[in-house]
Formats: sequence, structure tokens, C-alpha cells
Amino acid sequence: MILKPRAIATTAAWFLVPPEGVPERWKHRAVGMALIPLLPEEAGQALRGEESQPAIEPEDALLARLLARDYPIRAIALEIGMSVRGVQYRLARLRRRFQAETTADLRRVFAGWGLDAS
Repeated sequence: MILKPRAIATTAAWFLVPPEGVPERWKHRAVGMALIPLLPEEAGQALRGEESQPAIEPEDALLARLLARDYPIRAIALEIGMSVRGVQYRLARLRRRFQAETTADLRRVFAGWGLDAS
């Protein structure tokens, strides 16, 4: 579900701060928000008003971020708590899904999505 922004005629600017940084004098006017990083495919679906399907399963999201940040496979395995063989299996599945010939190609795909910075 995509919410349409409300038109507030008297608003001159928006001040974006974390919840703990809202000055006391403005707490009654604060609007709750969530900042959600979207992958290109998800953003396109959302902008077209379509139901967005994740481009990558939640269980693979951390693996993808670590790979995009150039972690070696052994470090990825340690970080996500699985065997090196298990990580290699998941990477092989992701390479097929995203038509990447090598793990380095897959790394470039994920880095191109901005996962190396998130």
C-alpha cells in the first residue's frame, strides 16, 4: 500500500531528524516515518503503484550486502553463521537467478544496487 502525501499548505519546510533528536517544542507536530531503501526493481513497482515484490529474499539480504562490500566468502560465512559450503551454495543459486557468470559479477550487481553502502 502506498500512501499519498498530504498537502499541507502552511508547511514551508520539513525537518528530518531521528526521533530522539526532535526538539521538545516540536514533538506534538512530529510525523512518524520509516526510511526504506528499495532496490531498482522494487522502486519501479512502487512508483507504478504496483504491489512490490522483494528482488531478493530476506534470508539472502545480509549475504548480498556483505558480498557487495567485498567480504570474502569465509568472512560472510562467519558473519551469517553458516558453513562456507552453505554460502557457496546460496551464491550459486543467486548467480543463476541474476544471470551472473561469476561471484565477482554477482558482487557488481549487488554493489550496483547500492548494497555496498547500506
